[in-house]
Order: sequence, then C-alpha cells, then structure tokens
Amino acid sequence: MLFRSYHELIRGHRANAHKHRAGHANECERPMGFYGKDKDSVFFNTCRIDGATPASFTPLDFGYSKDDKNVFYRCKKVEDVDLKSFHVVDRGMQITGADFTRDTFGKDKKGIFLGDQKVNDLDVNTFEVVTSIFVKDKNGVYTYSFDENSRIQKIDELDTDTFVSLNNIYTTDKDSVYCFGEKLEGADPDTFQVDDANGGLTARDKNYRYDACNIVE
Repeated sequence: MLFRSYHELIRGHRANAHKHRAGHANECERPMGFYGKDKDSVFFNTCRIDGATPASFTPLDFGYSKDDKNVFYRCKKVEDVDLKSFHVVDRGMQITGADFTRDTFGKDKKGIFLGDQKVNDLDVNTFEVVTSIFVKDKNGVYTYSFDENSRIQKIDELDTDTFVSLNNIYTTDKDSVYCFGEKLEGADPDTFQVDDANGGLTARDKNYRYDACNIVE
C-alpha cells in the first residue's frame, strides 16, 4: 500500500522544518557518490545491489541507477519498469525553504515511481514535481515523503487549477492558504506573503503574522 495517512506525512514535514531552523574496500571502483563496484558486484553504501551487472552499471541520480537489463533504486530492483523510457524526474538537489530532499521520482512511458514503488494513481502525461513536498497531475495536488516506505497522499480540498506553491511550507489556491497542506484558518490568500527568513516558516497577510502554521499577531 503506497498511500498512507495524510496527517502522518504532515507531521513528518513539520518536524523536518523545525529541525532545519534549530540547526539554522580499497579495490572498489567508485563511479558516483555512494556507489561502488568490483568485477563481480555493485554496491550502494554497504549493501549489494542484487542482479546488477558491473560492466553495464550506470548511476543515474537521486538513488536511481540501471544496467543493461534493470532499473534500481538504492539496493532494490524496480519492478514493472520500461528500461528504455525510464528517466529521473530531476528537481536538482531540491533545497528549498525548510526542507532538503535528495530523492526524487522516476518516470517511464507507463507510469510514475516513488523510490522503488510504482504509483498507479498518478497521470504520467501531466505529472509534475512542484517542490520537495508537493507534486501534481491533472487530477490533483499531492504531498509526498521519502521515508523508509515512501508514501504519497492527495490533498482533497485544494483547488488544483489555482494551486500555487509559495515555498515548501505555504501554498494557496483561490480560496485559502495552506500550511504543510492543511488549511490555515483565517488567512487571506490575496494578501498572504512569505518571509524568507527563518527557513520560510514565517509569513503575514492583511490580518495576521504567522509562524509555522500558528497565528502570532
């Protein structure tokens, strides 16, 4: 089950934001980053990538790699993937506001992958990574998290057509302001502005000042 409780994801993103502000063998050939290989095997960190062929192995980006037969995410083989059309949906290092994400999505002609898991409910033709917390397609806006299981959840009440991401914390649509995807009651979307200081946690509109989803004035 790829989808999980939306509130579980939100709690994780909030914890990461606060953490950010508080903190304001020898024969092994290393082709890229955390990868290594010898004549028989390929490794990611300390684990062997089962089934990977050293001679044709190529690191891609953000945990993805491939050889002449398979695609891999970290130490796992990605199932049900089209090797020829697979590519990483590149968002750079995704260092924005209060969040830092090295992982990202993969995509082939048939579908979207979050880590080694295929996300069947996302539309491959309109899929777009907005920030390191939000993605969207023609059917909606979603929040996601690269924890040990990789999870994604649709934000049902948000208007997709007028959705705007101000940073990794605050978003707006035509009617409302959202903080980590939850509606910020009383906030005015027309006058809402984010303060770039404090990791983007603070903001203001014509009525109030906000700090990490709370009204402070």
